Amino acid sequence: MGVKEKIKDSILDAFSKQYLRDFFASTDEKKIEDFMKNSKVFDIGTIFFIAQLSTRFKDLIKNRNMASYLIPTAYDMFKDSVFESIIDDLKDYCEFNNISFETEEETILINGEPIIVGHHLFYDLFSLEEHLLNLTKNRVK
Repeated sequence: MGVKEKIKDSILDAFSKQYLRDFFASTDEKKIEDFMKNSKVFDIGTIFFIAQLSTRFKDLIKNRNMASYLIPTAYDMFKDSVFESIIDDLKDYCEFNNISFETEEETILINGEPIIVGHHLFYDLFSLEEHLLNLTKNRVK
């Protein structure tokens, strides 16, 4: 393996792990696997999709023989595709639990609080689930 390939592999490894950090603020696969099995807010398919992006991103780029400078663009495209699933899960959970879910331009507000702007989450998925479960618990009382 040449120097260019080693550099590209290092870049791909870093971006692959970044998916987990972006959505879970963690690369702890056991913690993510447990979350996948036990989440009350997010569909198992959504969590699995994110985890698979992390493991498959490297293969997807290598199979397309993409230049290193295009990797960040591909990363952003795949990351953007995750947001539809996350937003659908959030909307379904909020509707089912009578929690205010509003969209304004590219902002998602839950209970009046901005959660997503564009394709930026203000919480990792663990924290967001905890936040929503607390909102639900407080509504029941």
